[in-house]
Amino acid sequence: MFAAGVHGNSVRGAGPACTLAPSHTVEIRFDMDILPIACTLTRAELERDASCLMPGLLKRAPSLVPLADGVRLEFDAAESVLGDLIGVIERERHCCQFLQFRLDITGPEGTREFLAEVATAGTRREC
Repeated sequence: MFAAGVHGNSVRGAGPACTLAPSHTVEIRFDMDILPIACTLTRAELERDASCLMPGLLKRAPSLVPLADGVRLEFDAAESVLGDLIGVIERERHCCQFLQFRLDITGPEGTREFLAEVATAGTRREC
């Protein structure tokens, strides 16, 4: 399981459709000391695009874990989920600037060691 995604199937709301795939974790942290907790979208914009914004993400998460400063959302892994998450995060960072997103990468026993080896291997290159 890598952390960060979106769960579910294609979701259609009043706004644009979002294709979502099933195990990722998105951890949303609130930094109240820096920015006010406020969304800059109008009610109409939020209602129109809710399925592709935080309301849709929260509804589709099969697991919500409360944190002291936010919530961790966990999703099943799937190829398309990362792109969907990037889309939600990109939109949310404009209208809800107080939100912070963190990516967790997890897996079976040995994953941490594998990732440590990968991080130190070879030279960096553009992908």
